[in-house]
Amino acid sequence: MSISKNTLISGILFVGGLFRAFSLDKETYGCCCLTPSVKGIIWGDTIRERKAKEEWERIKNLPWYRKLSFGIGYSGGVCWTGEDLGKYETPPLDPSARFYWFPSIKGFVSYIISKNLEIGIVYTSLRHKFTGVWSNIFVLPYDRWTWHGSDYTLWGNEFSLFFKNKKNPGLSFSIGYVETKGVFEEYRSQGDTYTTFVVKNKGRGVVLGLGLEEEAPLIPSYLKIIFAMEVKMGSSWEFWNDAKYPVKWLDPLDVVFTGVYFKIKIAIKGGAQ
Repeated sequence: MSISKNTLISGILFVGGLFRAFSLDKETYGCCCLTPSVKGIIWGDTIRERKAKEEWERIKNLPWYRKLSFGIGYSGGVCWTGEDLGKYETPPLDPSARFYWFPSIKGFVSYIISKNLEIGIVYTSLRHKFTGVWSNIFVLPYDRWTWHGSDYTLWGNEFSLFFKNKKNPGLSFSIGYVETKGVFEEYRSQGDTYTTFVVKNKGRGVVLGLGLEEEAPLIPSYLKIIFAMEVKMGSSWEFWNDAKYPVKWLDPLDVVFTGVYFKIKIAIKGGAQ
């Protein structure tokens, strides 16, 4: 069972509330009753925050295009297969039956809004092949065919908007739109005759992310390296397929992207001197 659209809508509202809470300044949040030391613990008056303030003082009067950062990155995620793409007949407790490693390449551009907030757009290229998956095809007449396995090859694109709080500590939220295309291949035989039945499909969906980022300067100084970990939740829901006789497509095939992702990115830093 894939993640429902109602669950994703609730998640969007929850993430929006969190982002609002973390982006408020101390003065506007009404924490005057706290001692300075307690305020420092809660609000992160740390080296990170001081560096963010110093950076903002240096770049706040620069032209808008000088506040842009550009970069590329690699991401790898340990993701749940969902009910449609789990492996068929695997040994008990085999993690590869229900989880898969999902690598991807991404490019991004971001803009520094204030000393606490950075926003950006990310493009991610999605490519993966699921092997030995559960059958999603029913071939008519069924009793004349012997099943030999199924594979599903995925192509897609993800476009995400992210918000990064630069002090708590590098906390980021993202919401993305996903569009996918896939080819489901099922291998069957009838006597000595082997046939590959092929069904193409398309899907689209929404992905939410909550992550932590840490960045460090490189040489030359206008480059930076970013390490990140992100928990994502979302799916691509099938809305079209080309199944036709003698193939009966059993159910819409949903691709699940829910998992824990690890990222490394290289960026040209905005406001570089």
